Amino acid sequence: MKMQQAHYQMMKQAIAALPRDQMLAFKANDLGKNKEKFFIWGLFRAAKLHFTATDFLYLYLEDSHIETALRRIAKELDYI
Repeated sequence: MKMQQAHYQMMKQAIAALPRDQMLAFKANDLGKNKEKFFIWGLFRAAKLHFTATDFLYLYLEDSHIETALRRIAKELDYI
């Protein structure tokens, strides 16, 4: 994974702090064709990471790198 460990941990902590029941209710909705991808980016936005992503993540990462980290975080937190 290309993401720096400190940024990964920051993202994981922000997502872990979200209300789990609300995130699972969001996941239960019809999220379209690619549900998992839509859900993990929803976690990113719900944790308000999109506000700070341009400050550090997009300086050295592309969306695919961030998505890989989001999938890993979602699996570690038993969301997917």
